[in-house]
Amino acid sequence: MIRLFFPRHTSIYYGIIFFISIFSFADIANAEWVERITDLEGGLLYESNINRSSFDSDKRSDTAFIPSVSLGRYNQLTDSTRLRATVDFEFGQYNNFKMLNYNKAGITLAIRQKMGFGSDAPWLRPHFSAGYTDVSSDNRDSYLYEAGLRVGKQLTPELDGRIGYVYNLRDGKTDVFDQRGYTLSIEGSYILTNRMLLTGGYSYWYGDFDSAYTYNNITRISASEDVKAITTDNAFGEQFCIYRLAGKANTISLLASYSFFDGHGSLNVGYQQQNGKAYYLDYLNSIIRVSFIYSF
Repeated sequence: MIRLFFPRHTSIYYGIIFFISIFSFADIANAEWVERITDLEGGLLYESNINRSSFDSDKRSDTAFIPSVSLGRYNQLTDSTRLRATVDFEFGQYNNFKMLNYNKAGITLAIRQKMGFGSDAPWLRPHFSAGYTDVSSDNRDSYLYEAGLRVGKQLTPELDGRIGYVYNLRDGKTDVFDQRGYTLSIEGSYILTNRMLLTGGYSYWYGDFDSAYTYNNITRISASEDVKAITTDNAFGEQFCIYRLAGKANTISLLASYSFFDGHGSLNVGYQQQNGKAYYLDYLNSIIRVSFIYSF
């Protein structure tokens, strides 16, 4: 069962107050809902180290089919301020590890504020989301929260740049999945042709993450790492334990998008390389994603 709820954590209240404070400066009496949002996406995902293991003998890889839909509206608050409000649904179906299959539902609010006039004026975009993920492996069921800020600018007619900060909070059914983390990112997009867009980025993440190992490596993990929580894990169909550790990760990403259907649709091919590290142990995970997006 998918559950939606009002956030319980103080940090999320701050996010809501932040949005309310922005609204208080906008002339909402003159605002209007100007555009409906119906975004559909179907994607194929491959991960080379889905359980984030430091040991080659424990690494597991898998592919997944991940469709999603977002439904909502845009509200034009002022000439330079626009609100995006959506209800979001996502479903993950894995090829080998069926216990990782999930259903996710939530809400997202985002405000885009232009800081001047013209297409090259800088802009900022605060956002907040809350939701719930229901996973076949019940240990992974969690409430999910995110709050962040992105700032961007058109640098040339073909090139734009963005920097961002995101705070993530996961309130899990078990202690292993009680996690929080912070991400700093920088990325840029270049219009190669009228239909082809290339995007590259780098992000630094710090916080909690989960990592799964076979029983054979329990002693090695416990001896070298400050384990925050541990539980048995049935997601990989073997004798696995899953840990919560504190660490950091550097991620490099590349994305190519090809537009068609008069700009309503796009075919996207992306690659990410994650290099994560706890106190002593580290992991490498390569992610390939191919998706089709259509916006009505």
